[in-house]
Amino acid sequence: THREVYHYVSREVEQARALHESFFPQRVTNGPLRLDYLYQPMSQLGGDYLHAHVWEDDDGRPESLLCAVIDVTGHGLPATLTANHLHALLKRQTQSTRRPDPGELLADLNRYMHESFSGLSVFATAIIMRLDRDEERVVWASAGHPPAFLVSEGRCEPALESTSCLLGVLDPECFEADSREMRMSDNVSIVAYTDGASELPLAGGDMLGINGFADRVAALSASGRLGCKPLMQDLAGLTTGERQDDVLLVCLSLGPVESSAALEADLAEASLTRTNQNATTARVS
Repeated sequence: THREVYHYVSREVEQARALHESFFPQRVTNGPLRLDYLYQPMSQLGGDYLHAHVWEDDDGRPESLLCAVIDVTGHGLPATLTANHLHALLKRQTQSTRRPDPGELLADLNRYMHESFSGLSVFATAIIMRLDRDEERVVWASAGHPPAFLVSEGRCEPALESTSCLLGVLDPECFEADSREMRMSDNVSIVAYTDGASELPLAGGDMLGINGFADRVAALSASGRLGCKPLMQDLAGLTTGERQDDVLLVCLSLGPVESSAALEADLAEASLTRTNQNATTARVS
């Protein structure tokens, strides 16, 4: 019956959404490298995706955090399936290569998109950022993605601009996405997003726009409430119409120096505990 078909399709869609969102990373709220995000698809299935990977130094401390924000064109199942394919590629690359160059990762994504989907007119924007703790820097490359903001003490600048065109448009031989870098400090946050945030419809028919969105981010920063959840709540209060796109908000930051010192103390204490345990075991033997 039609009802049985409807319930079957609904279950399949719900399972596809759960699978897609299971690929999103865990949030990192403490330590020297921090990641927060919030995702709201327009419908049950969306094409926005976030990939993250952390590399540790020889002492087990977080050394670098790579974050890729991707927005596949379109909505629904095709966009979700494409994003899931990109997840598999990014996971393989970040697990096999230590601290890969963001521009080279974008080139790999473009090659895959162009060879697999160009005939279907499926494309994507993406920004890949790598935070390096010891160098206190962010290295990034962006393929047609909205500029990420540098935010500090009520100031918000669209500093991480695009360095190339959409993924999948150009032949791999013509695609160039050189990485750029910028100094970071522990009082600066990076806010990245998909265009569903900046293209939010406002009363009267206008869109919020990148500058309008930057103003909202700056206001929250000035009030000391900068975060993905307060920002999403703020955006929801600005519109009376329906959203036309998925919204993914991402906040990255370097934690204070004390976090690294505390981690060093924990490592030293753990080492001392292991030493005492080994000594006890030796006496018992």
